[in-house]
Amino acid sequence: MTQEARPERLDQLAVEVQGKEIRCQDGTVGHVAEVLVDPATERPSYLVWREAVVVTKEVSIPVDYVERVEGNRVVLRVTRDAIERLPHFWTAESSNTAAHGSAR
Repeated sequence: MTQEARPERLDQLAVEVQGKEIRCQDGTVGHVAEVLVDPATERPSYLVWREAVVVTKEVSIPVDYVERVEGNRVVLRVTRDAIERLPHFWTAESSNTAAHGSAR
């Protein structure tokens, strides 16, 4: 694995992968919506995959699942089925509304 394929420091991951495609061993899942950082270590702990249809589904993917960062893609060492089995969260608000406050 080259240095270009994997960030030299894990804390660089948060900056480098925002918005990149998430690709599993068996296909594309979506894009990195955000990176969750552990406040105790200040290191990335999860990539958030957000899928919006009528409601928004969010899945937190452990950074340990990242095999490499390759161009505009984050390649995971697991299958899509493994990602689908992770705990997920449903929200009725879009990420734009949640980020800027709800207009009620």
